[in-house]
Amino acid sequence: MKSLINKHNLNLVTQCVMVLAASHLFISPASADEIADLKARLATVERDLGQLVESDSKGATGGGIPVHGFADVGFTRASNNETRLDQAGHGFWANALDFYLTPQFTDRSKALIELIFEFLPDGLATDLERIQVGYTFNDQLTAWAGRFHAPYGYWNTAFHHGAQIQTSITRPRFIDFEDKGGLMPAHVMGAWATGGVPVGNAKLNYDVYVGNGNAIIDVGTVTTPSNRGYLTINNARDSNNNMLVGVNVAYKMGGMAVGVHGFSERVNIEDGSPAGLGEVSVKMTGLYGAYEDDNWESIVEYYRFKNEDLTVPGVTTSNSSWLGFAQLGYAVGDKWLPYLRWEKASLDQADPYFNTQAYGVTYKREVVGARYMMNANAALKLEVNRTKESDGIPTSGPDNGSYKEVRAQYSIRF
Repeated sequence: MKSLINKHNLNLVTQCVMVLAASHLFISPASADEIADLKARLATVERDLGQLVESDSKGATGGGIPVHGFADVGFTRASNNETRLDQAGHGFWANALDFYLTPQFTDRSKALIELIFEFLPDGLATDLERIQVGYTFNDQLTAWAGRFHAPYGYWNTAFHHGAQIQTSITRPRFIDFEDKGGLMPAHVMGAWATGGVPVGNAKLNYDVYVGNGNAIIDVGTVTTPSNRGYLTINNARDSNNNMLVGVNVAYKMGGMAVGVHGFSERVNIEDGSPAGLGEVSVKMTGLYGAYEDDNWESIVEYYRFKNEDLTVPGVTTSNSSWLGFAQLGYAVGDKWLPYLRWEKASLDQADPYFNTQAYGVTYKREVVGARYMMNANAALKLEVNRTKESDGIPTSGPDNGSYKEVRAQYSIRF
């Protein structure tokens, strides 16, 4: 949009002020002091308008940096007192303050920077979640480099850290962020090519990406739930010279999208010792679909893992696992959107990729909730979930790996 403040408008405003001043003098004759005061005021108005034009023109040429943000607060009541990455426990919480910047240097050169402040059980954490620079060649190709969201499935690219964007309070557990116990890399440090090709009335979109391989860190020497580790994306290096390579292809028409996705990498399992605990060849393939119209909102995603344990030289052990979820929502009027979600992970506990991660266990979860849009920038949500873990779970406590939660959230964007 062109600026509404330009030299033509400046001259027009100045002329209007002078006409009003002349009218005042004509209607009510003024003294010499009043005339001098009026001239001084006109000079001030003209100077201020000139500064405004100069500032606006600088912003229009890229001198300014657009800044946006999200924040959310809430309350959780849980059925037990376990300390879990994806469970808030009892009480009030302030989840995250998320700032993202979208500087546009030229018509083709751009960047996205996302900085988040969030409270974790051990204190306040600051994360540079995304820092990516890109260049758009045409509609068929944009190239990015840096740290970006891994472009698999639908959820991980459609919804980022801003809670106000997504319908539900929680993400599906297995595709949560790495520091919340997610089982797959939600981010990649590397390079990414993306674009779309028209196919009749539809579009065929693609993503091809390569990045540093992941590692599972903070793992104890005995893989029990109390000392399992978590996934890290290796921001500064590739730990084993076998990079993550992924692809995502989606057919989109109107509010419908269906796609296939996959990635492969070798993941080191580290316990702090020089040798570590081993290495796993990880291969994921899957399908997904999404549909959204004026009332319906649905997302279905499926992930199949065929991993190989490379810990013992010369011996390869294969393990298969799968994960998936389906979420369905229906808008009632302009404000309310009730939703349901079912999710399940069936994970081979002989696979080191899963049995060394804190949440690498077979589980199922049911979620029911509702979102109320106060306006375009603020939402209230209420959500109830029930989770049942069936292996690799703590044996102490009354719930034995099962728990229920009631969550409420107020989320905003600005």
